[in-house]
Amino acid sequence: MRRGNDEEGFTVELDPQTNVVLVSAWGFWGTDVAAAFPQDVLDESAAARPGFGLVFDCTRLPPQRAEGQEAWSRLARVLDSEVGPVCAVVPNAVTKLQLIRISKTNEAHKWSFFSTVAAAMLSLEHEDEDEGG
Repeated sequence: MRRGNDEEGFTVELDPQTNVVLVSAWGFWGTDVAAAFPQDVLDESAAARPGFGLVFDCTRLPPQRAEGQEAWSRLARVLDSEVGPVCAVVPNAVTKLQLIRISKTNEAHKWSFFSTVAAAMLSLEHEDEDEGG
């Protein structure tokens, strides 16, 4: 699923083979994109098996204004015990600091931060091996 346009938006997709929900986010979000973000991620995640991995590809996401930060906060607050590890790929230092603050403020303790999608996916593979999967 895709929301927004080439300037601002996000995609959300579940890979049923790996049980990973991949979210790609880009641009400065306006009110419409920000408002849809938490629910769209939760809706797509509903089809995943318990303990699913969640990867946020924020390589094209600049630091967000208030509405974008609030969208991330709302999502972090409602992610429940069904989610396994959450990996955020955030090469932009300011965006990374925003997301770290948001995850800590909302007690989202399962979040890890990476500089590449490949590193995040590798982390999830090792998580499966550690759990015997």
